[in-house]
Amino acid sequence: MPSTTTTLSPSSWTPPTSYSPPHSPLIPKTNQTSPTHLITNTNEISPTHTPNITFPPSSSPTSPPNITPALTSPQSSSGPPNHSIDQKFSSPLRITLDPPSLTLPPPTINIHPMETRSKTGIYKPKLLSTRHPFSSALSTTLQIYTPTTFKQASSDPHWKAAMNAEFEALKSTCTWTLVPPPHSHNIIGSKWVYRVKYKADGSLDRYKAQHVAKGFLQQHGIDYHETFSPVAKPTTIKLILSLVVQFNWQITQWDISNAFLHGTLHEDVHMVQPQGFVDPLRPHFVCKLHKSIYGLKQAPRAWYEELCRSLTALGFRSSNVDPSLFVKDVHSLTFILVYVDDILITGNSSSHCEFLINKLSTQFAMKNLGPLHFFLGIQAHLTADTLFLCQTKHAHDLLTKANMVDSKPCASPSSASKPAPYDGELLQNPTMYRSLVGALQYLTWTRPNIVFSVSQFCQHLQNPRTTHFTAVKRIL
Repeated sequence: MPSTTTTLSPSSWTPPTSYSPPHSPLIPKTNQTSPTHLITNTNEISPTHTPNITFPPSSSPTSPPNITPALTSPQSSSGPPNHSIDQKFSSPLRITLDPPSLTLPPPTINIHPMETRSKTGIYKPKLLSTRHPFSSALSTTLQIYTPTTFKQASSDPHWKAAMNAEFEALKSTCTWTLVPPPHSHNIIGSKWVYRVKYKADGSLDRYKAQHVAKGFLQQHGIDYHETFSPVAKPTTIKLILSLVVQFNWQITQWDISNAFLHGTLHEDVHMVQPQGFVDPLRPHFVCKLHKSIYGLKQAPRAWYEELCRSLTALGFRSSNVDPSLFVKDVHSLTFILVYVDDILITGNSSSHCEFLINKLSTQFAMKNLGPLHFFLGIQAHLTADTLFLCQTKHAHDLLTKANMVDSKPCASPSSASKPAPYDGELLQNPTMYRSLVGALQYLTWTRPNIVFSVSQFCQHLQNPRTTHFTAVKRIL
């Protein structure tokens, strides 16, 4: 039912001095001690303002009315007002205003028994820094220039000495003999490869030059057949290291110099003479290889077969699970783990391990690297009861390759949202993306927290996009 509106004339209506909150929604609640606002200018209430008094149907005429002053004025209204007051008020209008009362909730008291930093008064800003900082030696390592051609290396005395040492090793092992070039055989090329080897702390180890064959010119069935060569599995390496820690065994690391040169070839392979060391008396002759050389497709297999024969003669047998693990359990338990030319030797008898090493040294040129400290790019810190593994140098080299050494770290290796398969543009050259993802896979040996993130972006190696490359940089 609609409300009833009654308009009072000026003679029958007296302006109220104050209104209580239940009857006037426009004026806040007041108290007795609040200051009053005095309207002294009676022109503030224009005679043309007609107060409308509305009585609800259920209320009696004697109840206090709800007054809504009209906001129209003669200048702004489009028509004449319905009613007007002919005379001005002779007395000022007093309206009492109260400040709004704010009720604050009671303070929360933490009664949980857990001790936190804020309870003890420790307030420090959150720092997003890596938990594996790089050492100062890695940060200040100067990268030595590595030549890519023989002409560049021949002008440096360090690289010349490295090439001379490599050529003398090739001659001492009777790697080849010079023969006239046969017309019915494939003749492959060769080249020099240069590498600077660093220690675990980033300092210079040595200059290494290798004379390698261009194995991509070999033809299957003519100069090579089988090429597979087993290497140590990551799980096998971790198992051996766990036994070393559990039983407090001694573990030593050995390197075999020019390991591939000890392998015997069963195929007829012909190669051109090495650049810079051509025989002046027979410059047109070629090298008929008797030993495997770096770069040949069958070189790793030939070396593994030679090492396997030597270890079998000493009483070792290869594991059925991992052929690169050799075990001897006669008189004492001894393990030899082989990864190409890097060898780990451990067991429950140190004297027996030394005896086996002396036997192997008579057949191969072995170099004692001491206790385990740097194996396959993994730094090992062995104490009385613990073994700590890290890949600090590998991670630093990876960041240097991606030009992200000075980048700020992230709190997590990946974001909550996964990039869509077709977001972003295709990479023009995906080589860098594939190289970084492959290197990150090797980093998961000691960083299991990035396994899931790396495996996600291994699925986009065929057609990587810019969004995938950005996500890989976040992992770095």
